[in-house]
Amino acid sequence: MVSELAPQDDSALFLAATAAFDQVGWNYDRVPGREVLELNFEAHHTSVPVHVQVFGELKAVSVVAGCSVAVAKPKFPLIAEALMRTNLELNIGNFELDYDSGRAYFRATNLFASESDAPPILANLVHTSVAEVDRITPFLHKLANANPLEIADLNLKRFLKRTDLLPPAPDAAAGEP
Repeated sequence: MVSELAPQDDSALFLAATAAFDQVGWNYDRVPGREVLELNFEAHHTSVPVHVQVFGELKAVSVVAGCSVAVAKPKFPLIAEALMRTNLELNIGNFELDYDSGRAYFRATNLFASESDAPPILANLVHTSVAEVDRITPFLHKLANANPLEIADLNLKRFLKRTDLLPPAPDAAAGEP
């Protein structure tokens, strides 16, 4: 049985995370008894659920964003290869495929030297996670729904370089992230 954490038991890093999210105006729900926040974002291609878990003693935060595309087991090898090829191009975080649920996730974790460093980094980790899920979603959708003939003719490396499936670049003048 997990006991409910009282606010005075929250780690300084968890308090920094909630303050950072409050500062940017994000709505979140706390998972009772844990230093976990859940958020939901509407991106260009999809809705993105985000799970933020704070490990106060380690001074670490893990951000996990979920993809909405459900993958059937016969497509697992193709999707896993696509995610691994994508991971080779990433500087922050990585994609994972949960073989039990058939869902892909993007995970980024950071260790903090100090809680005071956390707010801008946490917001950027969340932005990055949402952006990566939004970027990969149309690719995963096409792969998950491809027929065997399309897959047989597919050059996955070239397919993942397509720019027509990418969300538009943020408008810096409009103040978008």
